[in-house]
Amino acid sequence: MGWAMIVISHAVAGQIYLQLEKRGRARTLKFTVGQQLTWQEHHEKEWHTAKLVRIIPQDRLLVFDDRYVPLDRIAALRSFKGARWSKATAYQLYLFGVSWSVYALIADIFDPTDPYTKGDLAVTATAGVTGYLLYRLFRSRTYRVGRKWKLRIVDLRVKAQSS
Repeated sequence: MGWAMIVISHAVAGQIYLQLEKRGRARTLKFTVGQQLTWQEHHEKEWHTAKLVRIIPQDRLLVFDDRYVPLDRIAALRSFKGARWSKATAYQLYLFGVSWSVYALIADIFDPTDPYTKGDLAVTATAGVTGYLLYRLFRSRTYRVGRKWKLRIVDLRVKAQSS
């Protein structure tokens, strides 16, 4: 019986969350208590990053480690999940660069008329740098709250009715 109470207490914490949804789409992003959020407020240039401590649905407030923010003041959210394709593409470019050098070195060892040149090194370096830049440039995504994206608090707690 004791373990059931632990499981239930953990399940209840996830029933209030912050949801970012794109208009006309079923897929949403959910942020729960304990997650780190990066956001920008209206009429501010700097980004804030803090751990979400509590969500108060009645007042539409998000409570962070060092401040509380009304939901209406958030202008943008940033996700560091990254684009699915950027990491895979970067990995493929790294693999291409290393493979090019390995094949060029093998050709240099077995065929003296085909030496390892600066061109081979340039292909390897270009593939590596391009892969790194792709991964770094597309590692985060910014969601601007407004016409296209909507931010709301979802409260799925079951309220007990007294009889």
